[in-house]
Amino acid sequence: MDGIDKKITRRKFLGSMVGSVAGLMVLPLMTKNLYAGKFIGSKLHKVSEDRLRKVFEFDKKVRSVCSANCTQACGWNAFVKGDKYIVELTPAADYDTYDPVLGNYYNPRGCVRGASYLKYVYGDVRLKHPLIRVGKRGEGKFKRASWEEANRLISKRFVDIAKKHGSDEIVFFSAIPAFSYVSAGAGYRLCKILGASGPLSFYDWYCDLPPGEPMTWSVQTEESEEADWLNAKLLIFWGANVAESRLAAAHLLQEAKYRGTKVYSILTDYNATSRMGDVFISPKPGTDAAFANGIINYLIKNNLFNHAYVKTFTDLPFLVRSDNKKFLTEADLKAGGNAFRLFVYDKNTKKFVNPPGTLGDTRDTLDLNKYHIDPILDYEGEVTLKSGKKISVETVFIRLKKEVSRFTPKKVFQITGIGEKVLRTFAHDISTRKPAMIVGGGGANHWYNNDINNRSMILLLALTGNVGKKGGGFSQY
Repeated sequence: MDGIDKKITRRKFLGSMVGSVAGLMVLPLMTKNLYAGKFIGSKLHKVSEDRLRKVFEFDKKVRSVCSANCTQACGWNAFVKGDKYIVELTPAADYDTYDPVLGNYYNPRGCVRGASYLKYVYGDVRLKHPLIRVGKRGEGKFKRASWEEANRLISKRFVDIAKKHGSDEIVFFSAIPAFSYVSAGAGYRLCKILGASGPLSFYDWYCDLPPGEPMTWSVQTEESEEADWLNAKLLIFWGANVAESRLAAAHLLQEAKYRGTKVYSILTDYNATSRMGDVFISPKPGTDAAFANGIINYLIKNNLFNHAYVKTFTDLPFLVRSDNKKFLTEADLKAGGNAFRLFVYDKNTKKFVNPPGTLGDTRDTLDLNKYHIDPILDYEGEVTLKSGKKISVETVFIRLKKEVSRFTPKKVFQITGIGEKVLRTFAHDISTRKPAMIVGGGGANHWYNNDINNRSMILLLALTGNVGKKGGGFSQY
């Protein structure tokens, strides 16, 4: 209490109140003047209404998009003066025109970075012409060059490398398509014309996207959109700091919480997204896969996974040969057999059967019940090949159990620093709070083992039956 006047008299109290009221009366006048002009020292300089209006005069309104590197491409209206000078930007708020399903759900859409993009367009830091380094690296010494000079210099280096080492020693990385399809396409075309290697992708260059997705699903970033976060009962932001990197979508996290969704933040630092979640988990950097595999091990040991989903939508029931570690196929068992028809061991018939939905199967369905097939997940036994040789086989599920069995809670703690109680709570939440969605991010991708990080997360969702569900699955930002 040092420095505080403990004895407050009636006179002092009334005096302070009069001063406060006077300040409140002056504040609106100051605010009005500050908006109308600029404050220099202690003087307020008023700007006439006509002069202020001229600052924001425009000749036309152009529907545009924000092309920042967040790739959200929010729609904006640009108010243009003359031929090219933009004086103001406002959200277009016309998503209902292009998306009749969600309608006004995304209206308005944008963020403060997009609104302040003019500072980049017309700022001093924007490069408007080529620069050639004339000093040592890091010295910051450059000279201005013409486009012709820059093109000649680059072309000469291309030719020199191609003559000495071969054109495939030139590696290309082009712009992100979501940033500019024209720039990306031009880079891809030049790469192919030169016979160069690449172009490298966002998966292998700076790992902005998860390489585990195309490895698992053979498609690029198969994900749920942001509006689907609201349908989730459990949201897991894993290495994704959306409150800073996905500003236009971050409000959906808060709206999901308002609807009762539980939110986990798995991030190495307590950042803006961590603050918005219910539970914050901070593993040692680069150990995300160990944590995910520890949860998978716990789910399997405690029978907390979704048996029906796993049997229908994953390869865990399929049989694998013990000799070459490959899937058992029809071509292994009989002459002229299809090399893309796989096998499971059916509980109903006690036989090896081909389930529907594999690449070599003509039945356009995954419905096992339609054909009265009930695969045994933990089957292991013997099979006779067409050569007459007998080999042992086991399911992918058994191989998975063996692989993750080493990720005990104790081992996970040693690797990640995350304790058993946290692991157990997380496992129960993801197996009971459905649908659950993992929102992955670059924080888990910028590692040499990033493919294992991604694939472990996807497997975790598949085991619990969340992939492909409304409000469930994997989302990448």
